[in-house]
Amino acid sequence: MSKNVLRPLTPKDQLALNSAILLHQSGSIDKAKDIYLTLLKKNPVNVDLNYLLGAVAIQQKEWQTAIGLLGKAINVNPGNPAFYYNLGLAHYGMQNLEAAIQDYGLAISKKPDYIEAYLNRGVAEQEMLLFEAAIESYDKAIALNPRNISAYSNRSVALCKLLRFEESIASCEIAIALSPGFAEAHFNRGNALQELKRFDAAVLSYQTAIDLNPRYAKAHLNLGVCRLKLKQYEAALLSLQSALQLNPDYPEAHLNLGDLFREVRQFDLALASLDNAAAVKPGYGEAHFNKALVQLALGHFESGWPLYEWRWKSEATPSKPLLSSKPVFSGHGSGKRVLVWAEQGVGDEIMFASLLNRFSHLCPKLLAAVDVRLLPLFRRSFRHIEFYDRACVVPEDLYDEHLAMGGMCQYLMPSSPDFSLKAPAYLLADKHRSTALRASFGIDPGSRLCGISWRTTNQNFASRNLQLKTLMSSLAAPDLRFVSLQYGDTQKEIDNLAVELGISVLSCRDVDNFRDIDGLAALIDACDVVVSIDNTTVHLAGALGKPVHVLLPFDSDWRWMTDGDLSYWYASARLFRQGSDWNWMPLLEQVRKEIA
Repeated sequence: MSKNVLRPLTPKDQLALNSAILLHQSGSIDKAKDIYLTLLKKNPVNVDLNYLLGAVAIQQKEWQTAIGLLGKAINVNPGNPAFYYNLGLAHYGMQNLEAAIQDYGLAISKKPDYIEAYLNRGVAEQEMLLFEAAIESYDKAIALNPRNISAYSNRSVALCKLLRFEESIASCEIAIALSPGFAEAHFNRGNALQELKRFDAAVLSYQTAIDLNPRYAKAHLNLGVCRLKLKQYEAALLSLQSALQLNPDYPEAHLNLGDLFREVRQFDLALASLDNAAAVKPGYGEAHFNKALVQLALGHFESGWPLYEWRWKSEATPSKPLLSSKPVFSGHGSGKRVLVWAEQGVGDEIMFASLLNRFSHLCPKLLAAVDVRLLPLFRRSFRHIEFYDRACVVPEDLYDEHLAMGGMCQYLMPSSPDFSLKAPAYLLADKHRSTALRASFGIDPGSRLCGISWRTTNQNFASRNLQLKTLMSSLAAPDLRFVSLQYGDTQKEIDNLAVELGISVLSCRDVDNFRDIDGLAALIDACDVVVSIDNTTVHLAGALGKPVHVLLPFDSDWRWMTDGDLSYWYASARLFRQGSDWNWMPLLEQVRKEIA
C-alpha cells in the first residue's frame, strides 16, 4: 500500500481510510472497496484512493477500471514507482504485454532496485517470446536478491525456450537448493530433462513436483507424456487420468490420452479422446490432425484426408504453409497453372510424388518445388513437370494456384480403390551409374546384393531404430552380399560387425547416402533386394519398384496402416510388423526366410 498522501483527508476520513486499508489487507476486499468509493466521492483527486481502488480492481480482474484509476493517480503523482508497477499488472491482465513491459520499465526507472518489477517484466517479455530480454530481467532480480527462487525458476523456463537445456537445469537446481519444497522448480527441471530425452530423470523431477503439490495438473500431464515416451503405458495412463481428474477440460491431457490409445492400438478410444480434446478447445490443430492420422491408419480416407489439412494448425508439423499471394488450388478442371510445393521430410516428398503424374492431368501446366537433392531424380522421372528447389522462391508469375504435396491426396485418393490407380514404380534411377556401382562390388553370378538401412536420425522416431548387429545376425546368408544404404557415419559400426561377428557389409564411398539422393537411388537400383526400417530408403526403394522389406515398430506410422503386409503406397514393399512386445527378432526371422 502506498504511504504517500498528496492531498490530506479530514481526520474522520483518514480514520475511515485506515480502517478500509486494514480490511483490504485482511482480505475483506468488497467492504474496503465500499469505503474507498465513499471517500473518493468526497475526494475525487486523492492519489491514495485512486491507487487503492486501482489495486482492488486488479484483484477483481477489472482491468480497464484499474487502468483508469491508476492513470489518475499517476497524473497527480508521476513519481511513485508502485503506481506504474500496478498499471503494468493491469495491462498484463488485459494481455497488452507491450504496455505492461513499458510500465514495469517506468517503475524500475523510478526505483532501480524494484525486484517485483524486474520479475514481472521478465514474465511479460517471456510471453512475447523475448526470451533473451526476459533472462536479462530475471538476472537483474537475482542480482538484487540472490535468494529469489521465482527468478531462478522463471529464468529456467526462458532458457529452455532458447534450447539452452543444461543452463535451464542449472537454474532450476539453484532454486531447488534454496527451497527444496518449491514444486515449480522441480517441474521446470523435468521439462528441460525431457527436452534432452533424459526421460527417466524427468520422471523423477515430475514425481517430486507432484509429491510436493498433488494437485499440480501440469506435472501429472508431463509425467504422463514422459512415461508415454518410455512406453510405460499403464503408468502413463494413470498420470494422464490424474491430470483429467484435476482438470476435466484439460485439452492437452485428452490429446496425449489419444496418442497413448493410438500407440496401444485402441483406436476407438483414441478417436474419442481426440474428440474430447477438440470439444474443450475448439480449433485445436493437434487434436484434429492426430485424429486424421488415426483415420488414415484405419483406411478411413474419406474422413481422414480433409482432417489431414489441419496439419497446418498443428505445432508438430515440421513444415509451414507457402507464403504466396496466389490462391490455393480450387479443384478439378480449374484450368490453371499449378505449383505443388514440398512439405515435411524427403520421404514424404517421395511418397506424395507418386501422385504427380495423375495430378498433372488436372491442370494445363504443373510445377513442383522439392528438396534440391531430389531434383536430378525427379527431373529424369517426370520430364513433363517443371521442378524447382523448395528452398528458393518460385516466381508467382509462373503459376496461378498452388497446393501442398499432401493436399493432392484428397483429390486423387479419396478411397481405398483409388490407390490401385498408382503406378507400381514411378522414379527412374541413373541406369549407367547403378550398373557401374554393382560392377564395383564384384558380385559373383550366384550371389545377390541386399541393401540395408537400420536407423533414422530423427529422435522423435527412435522406436524405429535397430542395432546393425541385431539386423545382420538375423539376415546373414552364404549367397547374400550386403551394402549399406544407411546415411550418416556408419563405418565404425560396420568395422565392429566384421570383428565381432565376421559379417562384412560393403560401403559405397562414391555415394553420400544423405546428400546424393540420386546416387542413393542408383545404389538401391543396383541391389536385388532391400531390407530397411521406416526411413527415406524405404520410400526410394518402393518408388523405384525395388523389392523392399520394411521393418515396422509396434507404433508404426499412419502410412503403413494398422495391419497386413502390403503397402497402399508401394507395390514392391512387404511390411513386417512388431508385436506388442516390441521384439524385433520374430519379424527378422520372417524376413530371413523371405530373402533366403
